[in-house]
Amino acid sequence: QLRVPTADGVRELQNRRVEVTYGPGSGM
Repeated sequence: QLRVPTADGVRELQNRRVEVTYGPGSGM
C-alpha cells in the first residue's frame, strides 16, 4: 500500500483515492 503521508493528515481519503486510481486497484 503506497500511502502518502500528508502534513495535515486530512487528505488521507483523497490520498487513498489516488492510491486506488494509480495503484494496483486501478484495474488498468
